[in-house]
Amino acid sequence: MERIKSDDGFSLVEVLVALVVLIVVILALVFSSITSLSYSTQNLLRDEAVRIATEFVEGNLNCTHSNATSSIVIRRIRNAEIAYNVTCASQQCCGLEDVRKVTVTVSWSYKGQLYSYSTETIVDINQW
Repeated sequence: MERIKSDDGFSLVEVLVALVVLIVVILALVFSSITSLSYSTQNLLRDEAVRIATEFVEGNLNCTHSNATSSIVIRRIRNAEIAYNVTCASQQCCGLEDVRKVTVTVSWSYKGQLYSYSTETIVDINQW
């Protein structure tokens, strides 16, 4: 019995296995790219919320009354308009009448989930 030696190329099974491996690798790369883009967008939204809170703390130190105020800030991020809800609240602090603790909270929604960032500062209302 003589064996037939075939060096003509790849068999159909070898080609199919190679295609399956290639498709799995490509799907993994696509999934990791989509996940990376989603996390990057979440970071951009959070960074913008920090900027908004900083702007409110630096520019609106007159938020020293007891009532909480709320406003909407619209920012464009990656060709989408994102609405940030900004709440500024103040309360007496340190047992002193003229010293207030100002809290600025920025909240936004991304992919149906609500996120928020909050910062606090102490303000002497006699200085302003």
